[in-house]
Amino acid sequence: MSYARWSLIALCMVVATCLVGCPEETPSLALSAQTHHFGLSEESWSFTLWNAGGQKLFFEIDVDQPWLDVSPASGSSEGVTDVQTITVTLDRDAKAADTYYAATLTIESSGGNASVEVTTAPDYLTEAFDENDFDLAFTRLLFTPTDSPDFYEASRSLVDDFGTDPAGGTDLASFFQQGDPIWAAPIQGWSLPFYGHDYDSFYIGSDGYLSFAAPSQGESGFGLSDHFAVPRISGLFRNLAPQDGGAVSLKQEADRIAVTYEDVPEAGVTSANNFQIEMFFNGDIALTYLGIDSRNAIVGLSDGEALYYPAEFVETDFSAYNTATLKTRLAPPAP
Repeated sequence: MSYARWSLIALCMVVATCLVGCPEETPSLALSAQTHHFGLSEESWSFTLWNAGGQKLFFEIDVDQPWLDVSPASGSSEGVTDVQTITVTLDRDAKAADTYYAATLTIESSGGNASVEVTTAPDYLTEAFDENDFDLAFTRLLFTPTDSPDFYEASRSLVDDFGTDPAGGTDLASFFQQGDPIWAAPIQGWSLPFYGHDYDSFYIGSDGYLSFAAPSQGESGFGLSDHFAVPRISGLFRNLAPQDGGAVSLKQEADRIAVTYEDVPEAGVTSANNFQIEMFFNGDIALTYLGIDSRNAIVGLSDGEALYYPAEFVETDFSAYNTATLKTRLAPPAP
């Protein structure tokens, strides 16, 4: 029998077999993306999924964080041309209650399972008051280290005095005359934890900040780019002038170092600003504000890296922390 005849017979057998018993191609889940990072102004994002195989594919999507929503959460695709668009929506208000800014979308389907990892910018714990809107007088901000990407969790309380009594501290006026900022170090070998690093020295700036690296040569601005340029604690980052009045003092106690600015004016302005920066040896940081005349300033923390700044920077609203508790405390006493 010729080769051509054998080939024809074999082809006929294959066709006959498939007509009566060839298994259908199974569904196969396909996605257009597996990760996404929400930027500064982004509140929704879409990706697509489809069936890259045969038959009909059915899917369901589950989200593991309450600040993220998907629509539709279930559906089907009948093939490569039946593409389903999935919209992911970020609720930034709900996000504020969760310190871990990562979520997973788990997709289960009749054609296999997959996941999409979603992240958002961390809480930078920094607020820029630039519209004469400073609103932290007589409040205390406490930053407690956590194991989240934010490194710290912030809380707010009402106060009428500094956390550390500045009496007996070292007046820094003469040191500022020799140079600004002033280099300082804890005594007795203590180190200061900050954003995952332990520092054995720091700088005190007359302009209302502490930093763990010397500011760049010639730095003269008081904007966000300056705040984020080095590891920094901005108590009231502004062009202050202690040489024109008031006092700045340094005091170390058993569990902390406190730098206090008392009645320090803003340069060229008749004003008085009273605030204190406390660095605890366990890693806590506290910013305490009493009477503040300056209406514009930067307040908060900088790790000196600012991976998403400025494109991804989201400003913190410190006045929104612990709002319910503060309202309860401010309520008039019962008759």
